[in-house]
Amino acid sequence: MKVGVVIIKVAILSTGEEIIEGDILNTTSREISRELYNMGFEISSHINVGDKRYDIITYLNILSRNNDIIFITGGLGSTRDDLTRESVAEFLKEDLIFDEHLFNKIIYRYKKYGKSSSELLKKQAFVFKDSIILENEIGSAPGIYIIRDMKHYFLLPGPPDEAISIFLKHIKPILSNFDTQKIKVKKIQFYNITESKLMAELNERLSNIKYSTKLELSIGPSIIFKDDFNG
Repeated sequence: MKVGVVIIKVAILSTGEEIIEGDILNTTSREISRELYNMGFEISSHINVGDKRYDIITYLNILSRNNDIIFITGGLGSTRDDLTRESVAEFLKEDLIFDEHLFNKIIYRYKKYGKSSSELLKKQAFVFKDSIILENEIGSAPGIYIIRDMKHYFLLPGPPDEAISIFLKHIKPILSNFDTQKIKVKKIQFYNITESKLMAELNERLSNIKYSTKLELSIGPSIIFKDDFNG
């Protein structure tokens, strides 16, 4: 690692009973992690929790201690079990603020596509002081970007297509300004050898080199070398 390179750590907290009960795959975390890794960020954690305020706040407290950026996905809709805004507000010890302009935009989008609006949509228009609204071009609930105590919080809607769209269009340009540790990766695939035997050989021959192994099902183990190329 080069001297002076700052490692920026990222955690993803995904909410939703449908995730922890195994009804759906958490593809949002996978896709966002892949993008972040290629940008040079270190992904420290993927945490899945249900729609319970206490659990969300508990993990926000844990993740905020050791991470610079935290993504919270899901729970931004209008139903009773959409509790991400309220949970983050309680964690930050702040009050939510109703954004009438945002509410009017949400109503306009509903009417534009021939959908009937509802008072329940008001819930999606509550934001945080000095937060940045991340427009959702696919659904109604926008993303929210908050900076507090030098920590960056990105709130994203649950549907993967909406979350990934917001990430690519709005969040990725923001994060591209961060001074990250760019990583280059070299992968070598092996055949007809077990992972344990390969590890025994590598531990003896490559004791001073950083690497990891991965078992490719029905193929064999692979070895992955990583190094930064800043400067």
